[in-house]
Amino acid sequence: MNINDIVGLLEENANDIKQAMEYLRSGRDARAVASNNINEDIWLSHCLVCIVVRGSNLMTGESTCSKLWVVNLAGIERLEKTGVLGERRLTESVNINRLLSNFENVIDALVNNRRPLYRDSNLMHVLQNALEGKSKTLIFVHISLLEEYVIETLGTLGFTTRVEK
Repeated sequence: MNINDIVGLLEENANDIKQAMEYLRSGRDARAVASNNINEDIWLSHCLVCIVVRGSNLMTGESTCSKLWVVNLAGIERLEKTGVLGERRLTESVNINRLLSNFENVIDALVNNRRPLYRDSNLMHVLQNALEGKSKTLIFVHISLLEEYVIETLGTLGFTTRVEK
């Protein structure tokens, strides 16, 4: 799987922070956003930013390359709470939930020393090198303290408990 195989995923080279910020703004503006009964704005698409840093030792000529992936996955609440109607939004929700499930399966396999099935998700396949080997993964999750979201919050906390190893 090549990064160019994913529809809508662009690779841009930035030579300075101003150019990088322009690319980030452009990516943010291209994300699919909708509203529902719960949120004014909910992301319906994912955002991936890969920062590649290349360096060279001027004395030895040795070069290195490191990557930092920042991934913001789309989130979706349970449909019965959102009041969302329409086949398109239902399909979006199913696809987002499937990706999140694939992500959880990959992380679970890695945590439990099993071979993950990256083929179930293009996104997971692209991120394979960032999840294995000497790489480090840090996951931030969004939870709510409101009682009406207790099921979603408990599910999210359960996920973080399973992957904290």
